[in-house]
Amino acid sequence: MSLGEISSSKKTKKLFAYFATADEVGLKRLRNSIALQKAFDVFDENSVKVLTIGSLGYQPTEDIREYFDNIILIDTYHIDNDGIQRLNYCRLRNPSLDYAMKINAKWLYFCDIDTVYIKVAEPEEQNTINIARVYWQKDANETIEWSVDHIANWGEAVFSAGNSWFIIHHSIFGRFRFNEHLWGYTFDDTEYSVRVCSAMGGPHRVENAHVVHIFHENSLRNLEYVSYNRNQSIYNAVLNMTQWDCDLAAKSYYYDSQANEAIVIESNEQSAFSSACVGAGRVNAVDNLLLVRWNDRGAIYEVTGEKPFEQTCIRIACFSLSSASSTIDVGDGSEEKGLQIDLRNNMLFHGSKIDPSNFVIDGSVLKVCRKDKSIEQYRITRLDLEKV
Repeated sequence: MSLGEISSSKKTKKLFAYFATADEVGLKRLRNSIALQKAFDVFDENSVKVLTIGSLGYQPTEDIREYFDNIILIDTYHIDNDGIQRLNYCRLRNPSLDYAMKINAKWLYFCDIDTVYIKVAEPEEQNTINIARVYWQKDANETIEWSVDHIANWGEAVFSAGNSWFIIHHSIFGRFRFNEHLWGYTFDDTEYSVRVCSAMGGPHRVENAHVVHIFHENSLRNLEYVSYNRNQSIYNAVLNMTQWDCDLAAKSYYYDSQANEAIVIESNEQSAFSSACVGAGRVNAVDNLLLVRWNDRGAIYEVTGEKPFEQTCIRIACFSLSSASSTIDVGDGSEEKGLQIDLRNNMLFHGSKIDPSNFVIDGSVLKVCRKDKSIEQYRITRLDLEKV
């Protein structure tokens, strides 16, 4: 839902995108930043300011309506598998990417509700992802004037080593989006950054783009540790994924809260990446099971939830692939010892003897080709094979 549109004749080079929840404390911080920002004449005729608010029922006050060229209202919450309402910061960020494409902006500057730009500059054309130089106020008594003087006196030494005040080029607006599988606060920016930078290089610092981050108490960060652990696991799995030559537009994200492990499935559904294991694993999806095999180990996960933006699993088996004898025991429904699959060497055993038959895993079915060219098929359920 959009509450305003800029003139179509306005030439837009720089879009400054703010995002906020509609709670009283957050809006108070936003108003404070707006009042401080007005003292710095950094927005020129080619600048546009947009605000995304996480509430469909929000009614902006006159001061906020007048300050922004457009206000976008969205529902930024979803209900998880336990019935708990979860805030999704990534869902707050993505509408600004869509809006930047709509108005043909050249550069998109991400801002939070505590942002005051004291200098604005455009990055070099060839640098697609950049970050401003950010100074964080240290306590509530620090004024914006003192912060500006402090930056002038001390220069580079006062800026943070890393931050999420991204300035991105129009060429990647539609290519990279924030990951809405992440919940709440933390890792929404770093997960985005690691995906973009692994593909495009960077981030590059913009020398004359200076931000003062207005102080607020840590208690206002909306940090919630269930979401924090989940996001960190997904981030680590994605970070592992960026080390390989693969499509970073993942198809599925699964999280095992018991093991605090995330599994990310590549879009071609052939490779899996874990927060707990380095490297790319081969994956087979079998009904509601995921069989993942890395070089030295394997695991089986049972999918337990498939809600939008919350796919959950439980690791029900883990096995070693470090030796030639590493096998999974599987039954064929008979009383005698059933089939075994040596996953490392791709061999089939029956009891203690090697079964020379060729076999393939096709979806949820194991197909075994005998010497007489007959085909035996077994339906895979958990660790058992039932003859069909």
